[in-house]
Amino acid sequence: MNNLPLSWIYSPAGPNLIESLNLFRNHSIWLALIQSPEINFIDEINKKYPNNKILIRGCDESISNDLIKCGYKRINTGREAVLNFNNNHFEKRSLKELIRRGSRHGKVLEYNYSDIIAGKLNLFKECTSHAKEPQLKYLFMTKFIEGMKLFTFENNKNEWLGAVMVSRNSKTKFHTELLLRKSNAPVGVMETLIYNTFQKLKIYNTDEFSLGEVPFISFTNKNITNTKEFIVNSIGKLFHFAYNYKGLYNFKNKFNPCWKDIYLCGNPNISLWDLFSLSNRTNFTRLMLYKLFSFNR
Repeated sequence: MNNLPLSWIYSPAGPNLIESLNLFRNHSIWLALIQSPEINFIDEINKKYPNNKILIRGCDESISNDLIKCGYKRINTGREAVLNFNNNHFEKRSLKELIRRGSRHGKVLEYNYSDIIAGKLNLFKECTSHAKEPQLKYLFMTKFIEGMKLFTFENNKNEWLGAVMVSRNSKTKFHTELLLRKSNAPVGVMETLIYNTFQKLKIYNTDEFSLGEVPFISFTNKNITNTKEFIVNSIGKLFHFAYNYKGLYNFKNKFNPCWKDIYLCGNPNISLWDLFSLSNRTNFTRLMLYKLFSFNR
């Protein structure tokens, strides 16, 4: 395997840090967010959890194939938008126009971790489009920590209009953890932010920049024969008003990415209770209920 699961952080100088969550009466352990100096993590997990049922999400094709060899099962849960630094992802005339319009409103700055910037990021989150809603948890990193990079779009008053928080997913890949837009940001700001982040990350001699995962979109052009994949797909369609995955897909697809399938893997299996528990622990159930009651007011 070449990468870690999404939102696991490759940290060659750092220690192994594992955030594991018990699911459904402690029957399953979800390895949610991990900081690791190693890409080949399977042996370490087998040693640490020899007798436990394990769930790992955000696995690409290579990772899931390796896990299958170790007895895991997998279900397709979404797709990842990946930009390659050797390709031109900004050729579309409509995208160039959005970048031109956005560039008039300010500039993009790059920050390494500091307590001051971490504090500013927390304040900025309160001004973003979905700040008042229940926030998803454990699906991506939400805290700005050592080793990460933050790119902000700032106007001439030094006010933040957008932010992209990036982690290292492997030796050759950066991964988007947070993609934040101020609720009243002008048209083109986020496109300009992605363009400049891409250009600035080029200097670090890596191959790829992931814009992150979009759930529920992997099933459009294929027949679903797996019952659990059908359930995941149906939930996404049924509650599209709660989580606008189509809008997220359309935004990321502007940059002509390579779309890669993403899997949830479980050993020895993935049960319906696991899916239900993941929905609860990630706050997705709470978000659905919030949007449902808001919609009916």
